[in-house]
Amino acid sequence: WLRVAHSGGRIAYQRAPLVHHRVHDASLTAQPLQLPRGALRVLEKALRELQLTHAERAAIEWRMAIINADLLAEDAKRLLLAGDYRTAHERMQASAHLVPTRKRKLAALCIRWTPWLARQALQARR
Repeated sequence: WLRVAHSGGRIAYQRAPLVHHRVHDASLTAQPLQLPRGALRVLEKALRELQLTHAERAAIEWRMAIINADLLAEDAKRLLLAGDYRTAHERMQASAHLVPTRKRKLAALCIRWTPWLARQALQARR
């Protein structure tokens, strides 16, 4: 899609489903972290192979930062549930550093100061 859009092709939204897919254990949607990792590979390839304007490059790099921050946050959640509070805090802090939102900063503070409470809150959401 990136190459089509970059080369001037037209992309439009289609409301009617064109295909149906089945989710199974090996599919990307069955493994939630595989999808963002795949997106990172696509964006990295676009940075390497396409001749991009400064604005296009900046947009891709920002999207990559968001995806990386989301992956760090997911890892922090996994570590928090496993009881590794120190590493969970480090991962969430790194996530907040990449994409500094209030939610990420608050989550990092909560994991640092009241990890047991953060763990209970996460368990209640699952």
